[in-house]
Amino acid sequence: MVTYALGSLVLPALVTPASGDTLTVMLQTAVDRARTHLPLFQRVRFQGELGAGPFVAFADPTLDLSSELRLGWYLGDEEIDLPKSIAKAIVKLGQHLGTEKVVIQGGSGGGFAALQIGAHIPGAHVVAANPQTDLRRYNAKAYRAAMVSALGRKDVGNKSELIPRISVMRRLQDLSSQLDVTLVMNSGDVYHERNHAAPLREAAEHLDGVTIRDVSFDLGPGHKGLSNDLYGQVMLAVYERIGTVSPALSSRADG
Repeated sequence: MVTYALGSLVLPALVTPASGDTLTVMLQTAVDRARTHLPLFQRVRFQGELGAGPFVAFADPTLDLSSELRLGWYLGDEEIDLPKSIAKAIVKLGQHLGTEKVVIQGGSGGGFAALQIGAHIPGAHVVAANPQTDLRRYNAKAYRAAMVSALGRKDVGNKSELIPRISVMRRLQDLSSQLDVTLVMNSGDVYHERNHAAPLREAAEHLDGVTIRDVSFDLGPGHKGLSNDLYGQVMLAVYERIGTVSPALSSRADG
C-alpha cells in the first residue's frame, strides 16, 4: 500500500506488481459507511486471479471529507481536481513498472471516475460498467452531498470551469481526449441508459478521439453491478483485444 500526498487530501493506493505490459487501474463504487472501513479497495483478489499483469486500486479520498458521504465520485476538493492528479500518478506508476498500456476500470461512480481519469491519459482503455456520466442527471441528494463536501456548493451553477468536474462529456471535449471506452451496461437499467450512456455515445460521435464499444448484459431491472464471472469475461476480452502480454494470460491462451 502506498499513499500520495495531494495537499489537503491523501490518496491511498494498493499496488500489486507483476510481469506484464498492461497496468490495470481499479476504482471503487459507493460504500456503506456503517459497515465499511476506509480505505476501500474492491475486487483486488479476483483481479489478481486473472493474471493480467500489474494492477493498482485507488480508494476515493473524497470520502474523507464527510463521515456521511457514501459516494464521492473521486471529485477531490476545491483545490484538487482528483482525476487529473490520479492520472499523473498512473503515468508515473506505469513508467516505474515498465508497462506500455493502461486499462482503467470502474462501475457506477467508479465508472464515472474511470472516464474522467482516462480523459487525461492519451490512448488509455476504459472499462466503465453502468457509469454515471453527468452528475446533474443523477440522484439529486447524492449529488448535492458530494458537491457540498468536495466543492463547498450544492451545484456548479454558472461556474463553467467546474462543469468538467461533474460532466464526462465536457471533460472529454475540453481535452480533445484520445480514449477507447468499453461501455458495459445492464439492459434492465433504463435510467442509466437514458440519462448517462446515451448522452456519452452521442457526444462520442462528435469527438474524433473517443471510441465507444458497447457490451450489454441482462441483469434484470435496476442498477446492478457485474458478478466476478462477468467482470472477468469483460476484462479478459479487453486484454485480448488490446494485445496484453503477461505470463499468466499466455498460459491461459496456450491452455
